[in-house]
Amino acid sequence: EITASPVRASNDDERYVFCTYRDVTESHRGERELRGSRERYRHIIENANEIIYRADVQGRFTYVNPASIRITGYNEDELIGRHYLDLIDPDFRDAAQHFYEHQFRTLERSSYFEFPMIGKAGVRTWVGQNVLTMLDLAGIPLHAAERQDGDPIVIGGGPCMANPEPMADFFDAFLIGDGEEAVLAINAVAQGRLNEGKW
Repeated sequence: EITASPVRASNDDERYVFCTYRDVTESHRGERELRGSRERYRHIIENANEIIYRADVQGRFTYVNPASIRITGYNEDELIGRHYLDLIDPDFRDAAQHFYEHQFRTLERSSYFEFPMIGKAGVRTWVGQNVLTMLDLAGIPLHAAERQDGDPIVIGGGPCMANPEPMADFFDAFLIGDGEEAVLAINAVAQGRLNEGKW
């Protein structure tokens, strides 16, 4: 990476360019590894036979894999933004809501619950659902205060930015904007500070 700045000497007829060079090999390698990891993750999720989804703190779907579409009969547009309780048999909704609210309040790291799901065609299908917190699945301490220098930085974004305070204990920082682009810049800054011994 080259940074160039024009410099004018005391004599206006003499002008120079001041250049600095920085080795960004590690940064580029990190970007390639990140892209490769993301592609492998996407391949696994999108080719799974089980329903895999992501929901926000309100319980609304923010991502559904192809199996979710195939099994429920809803298309992606119909599922994104829909509340998870909408797919549960009405007789079991109160029990499911109580179960998952309890998990969220107590910070239980994993759970298993069975309930009948109602698909778009009205077909009633019993399913068993495992819910794992993303941090636990990655082996990262749940609370920010518990993390050490060697742990990853956990950054929140998306819908939780509307009211981040309830989730503040779990994140090191929050990001406003497109995380797909910003994460590369954040990695570069973090790597630079590590290299300088300032982290």
